[in-house]
Order: sequence, then C-alpha cells, then structure tokens
Amino acid sequence: MIRNHPLIKGAFILTFTGFVTRFIGFFYRIFMSQSFGEESVGIYQLIFPVYALCFSLTTAGIETAISRCVATYASLGRQDQARKSMYTGFFFSFSLSCVITLILQMNAAFIAQVLLNEPRCESLLVILSYTFPFASIHSCICGYYLGMRQTAIPAVSQLIEQAARVLSVYLMYHICLKEQITVNIS
Repeated sequence: MIRNHPLIKGAFILTFTGFVTRFIGFFYRIFMSQSFGEESVGIYQLIFPVYALCFSLTTAGIETAISRCVATYASLGRQDQARKSMYTGFFFSFSLSCVITLILQMNAAFIAQVLLNEPRCESLLVILSYTFPFASIHSCICGYYLGMRQTAIPAVSQLIEQAARVLSVYLMYHICLKEQITVNIS
C-alpha cells in the first residue's frame, strides 16, 4: 500500500535520481580537477554565482508554480487549462531567459573584470549565457509533469542531462588529446 502511494513513490524516484546525479557529479569534478588542473577548475567555478543568480531570475519558482497550477487543473479534470498554465509559464520564463542571455553577453567583460576580478571568465560567461533558454524550457516541462504526478519523466530527463554533460566533456577532452590540441577550461 505504501509502495503505491503517489507521494511516496514520487519522492523516492526524485530522491534516488538526485542521489545518482550527485554521485555522477562527484566523479565528474574529480575528472575535471585532474584533467584541467586546479586553477582552471577554480576559474570555471567563479562563474557559478553569476549562473545561480541568472538561473534564479529566469526559472526560480516557475517549476513550482506550473506544477501547482497543473495539479490543481488536472485534479479538476481541466487538462486544457493545465496545458495553458504550462504554456503561459513557458512564455514568460523563456522570454525572460532570452533577455537575461543578451544582458549577460553584453556585460560579460564588465562582470568578468570588475565583479569576478578574472578576465578569463568572460568567454565562459558568454558560453554559459546560452544555457538559460534551455533551462527555462526544462524547468517548465518538469513542472508540468510533476503537476501531472509523472515524476519519472523529470527524473529521467535529469539523468540524461547529467550523463550527456559528463559524457560530452569526457569525449571532447579525449578527442582534443588525440588531436594534440591544448585543453583548458578558459
């Protein structure tokens, strides 16, 4: 009976997925520090406060808001309103993320030199800016499926995202080594 309860089942799926992605991330950080060196990883880590701030501006709360609205409408049998809630959240989040992307790209030099005090972060900030529209899409879709009590879909997408990130960096690193291209983060 407890095993079939949707809240417990969903919490277990999301907790397990979170643990697995953190476990993968643990080894990913070890790989990064051994492959690129401590200084490069330190420079890479400098951009994450900017990432967290921009991510918060574009997606914070939208997943929860969409999830709550979708759950409410789904419980009332109004699937069309549930989808409209997701589309509305998607429009606002995606639009805001595109604006933040442009602002970050236009101000990457200032942020890197003045705020972070590390000019080598400028190119990383520009590259990082392209993640926000995709993050907003991901957040809205996950919010929709969480509201529909389908936790497996956000869980699987989180695992795929983490695996793709780690595998792509690993493969690019080894391709660069094979082609005798100097590899660094910045």
